[in-house]
Amino acid sequence: MNFRPNIRGTSLLGILVGVSALSGCIPEFDEDPSLVETPRILAVRAEPAESEEHENVTLTALVAMPEGSAPLVPEWAFCRASKPLTELGPVAQACIEQFSDETELLTFLGSGPSIGTTVPEGACRVFGPIPPDSASGDASSRPVDPDDTGGFYQPVLVGTSLNDRTPAFGRLRLSCGLTGLSPDESLKYRLGYRNNENPAIDALVATVDGKRTELAEGASFTVEPGAQVSFEVSWSECPREASCGDGVCSPGEERVECPEDCTEPRGCSGAETYAVFDKQTRELGLRREGISVAWYSDVGGFSVPENGVASNDPDTSSTTNTWTAPESQRAAHVWVVVRDERGGVGFRSVSSTIAGQ
Repeated sequence: MNFRPNIRGTSLLGILVGVSALSGCIPEFDEDPSLVETPRILAVRAEPAESEEHENVTLTALVAMPEGSAPLVPEWAFCRASKPLTELGPVAQACIEQFSDETELLTFLGSGPSIGTTVPEGACRVFGPIPPDSASGDASSRPVDPDDTGGFYQPVLVGTSLNDRTPAFGRLRLSCGLTGLSPDESLKYRLGYRNNENPAIDALVATVDGKRTELAEGASFTVEPGAQVSFEVSWSECPREASCGDGVCSPGEERVECPEDCTEPRGCSGAETYAVFDKQTRELGLRREGISVAWYSDVGGFSVPENGVASNDPDTSSTTNTWTAPESQRAAHVWVVVRDERGGVGFRSVSSTIAGQ
């Protein structure tokens, strides 16, 4: 979930949720999307990653603060307007344009790097498969089609202040079910589908001249000016097939047959296998999540701004990138954002000291 519609990070949206794809604004392709020169909100994570109406959720923003930046406190809002079919992007442009105004299109949630809220009542009617209220008189209203993963999303806007005219945005995946299924098909889907789990970074390793350093959240490492740093990020290896006792309540497993995994259903913080229903073939199938990784720094540069692992890749749970440290001696910051194709988000922030011998 994630991003400012008219800034260098726009390219990530196509993956998001692919979070990511998207806005009605034109990105600046001649600039490096991984370079953070001013304070930016790089990603929005919802916990849990997929929720029903009225369910409590915690929203957390990854705020990138380049060295020397003044602190900022994010301002949060739910967009309440459905997106016109003529607009590109995952959120109604009117919500973005009116973020700093008093408007019925937005429900302001408060301020802070992380906030608690509840999924709005009626979210599945506005942004999901439930037909809109005919009493609204809008003849153009129609249920929203799910994305390729069978998902529906409540848009979330995050501003650097209440006066932010270009807020970042993310998407909270809604647990709305599917319509148009027969009773038998609906039962199979409900038994087979598992709500999404956010991906998590198991390890972030920096390698310089053959020396490996594992970096926890907030950790720091030292390199020489101009050094080439190889970063490797890895996430959990999720089971591809259901197996009772593996710690994951996979599609097809139930509480009666596998109480140790499913009494309190457990997801996997990597590339999960999940159920999808094909309305053309009327068949329930399984799909593996793809994982995308976005890389950011406030100085230096990465070889590529984003990479990852496609859903049809072999059993791969890591990816690498190369960062070139700046030539000057100074502090540097690196942010890594991991996303799955159902809208889940995980991230890590580390720093570096650029110093000569």
